Parts: sequence; C-alpha cells; structure tokens
Amino acid sequence: MSQPIEPVTLSVQGMTCSSCVNTVEKALNKVEGVSATINFATETAHILAPADMNPKDLIKIVEKAGYSATLLVDAQSVTARRLYTACTSSRRTPPSPRAASGTSSRSSRS
Repeated sequence: MSQPIEPVTLSVQGMTCSSCVNTVEKALNKVEGVSATINFATETAHILAPADMNPKDLIKIVEKAGYSATLLVDAQSVTARRLYTACTSSRRTPPSPRAASGTSSRSSRS
C-alpha cells in the first residue's frame, strides 16, 4: 500500500531566474516520495510529500540549495488575497451611462 501524501506550500525567497527555480525544484524532487513544482511568479513551492515528513525538513532542503523558505499555512487564502488585491487595485469606477453617451443630466433651457 502506498504511503499517504499531503500538500505543502512554501514561500521561497531569493530566486531571481528560471535557473534558480530549477535548482530548488531539483533539490526537492530528489527526496524520495516528494513531488514539487515551483511557481516563479508567486515565489511558491507546491509540494506533495509523505504525510509523515516534517515541513521543516523541506525548508532545510531549500536552504541547502541556497535559498530561504517559510511554510505557508493557508496557501489558498494567500493566493486569493493576492488576486483580490491585484483585481481591486486596477479596477476603476465605470463611467455613468449618461456620461458615456455624452448627455448631461441638466436640461439645456434658454
């Protein structure tokens, strides 16, 4: 029977290029039972690891590769917060229908 796995998400600091991403990814994937993918844009490592593996061990692997890492306890809320912030900061109030059509709310009486 296969060993149960759990998802772990780490925030990885210090990556500046795709070579850095490959270095971290290879270091994590060398560990038996671990499958890791790195997202350079969000600076996160998404890892499937044996349930009995301590996340601190995964952090040590990243540090041994030359980078720093911290455990993201609730990765979904962090991602959702980033997306919400990005969407709301670029959102502008749409013009009113009257302003868009070139009409004014004032009547033009002489």
